Amino acid sequence: MIGGEVKDMDIVKIDLLGGFQEAEEKMELIMEEMAQHISRSFAPRSISGWAPPMDLYETPEEIVILVEMAGMKSEEIQVLVEKGVIKIAGVRNNPVADPKRRVHQMEIDFGPFERRVRIRVPIDEDRIQAVYRDGFLIIKVPKGPELSKEIIVK
Repeated sequence: MIGGEVKDMDIVKIDLLGGFQEAEEKMELIMEEMAQHISRSFAPRSISGWAPPMDLYETPEEIVILVEMAGMKSEEIQVLVEKGVIKIAGVRNNPVADPKRRVHQMEIDFGPFERRVRIRVPIDEDRIQAVYRDGFLIIKVPKGPELSKEIIVK
């Protein structure tokens, strides 16, 4: 009612959700194309892309490094030690890499990775052991003798 008079109005149907649905479908197509052409492993999360989750424990005798690496084979994993730094590297390949696939959700990282762990106590590098079992890499780093020595002043 305007100024006391009733005017005829056109009824217009407004589809508020239709625009959002169309935008969502376009975004899904864009994301799918990105997933097909760009590997997430090139994102700057670590030295080489992604980094597997890791726990670090210390006992009186050793340091234990536990790395979650599901879907890998032991020959795809490299462990190096140099001057108290343990380097863990490898490549996890996608077992379902089909270029025609339509991705609905992507949370698992694939591609090359590298982790470095500096051990801040003396270690015995010759006795380090690494075992890959049930999707976990277990590295046992035995502690070495103290490198510092007290000099008695006479």
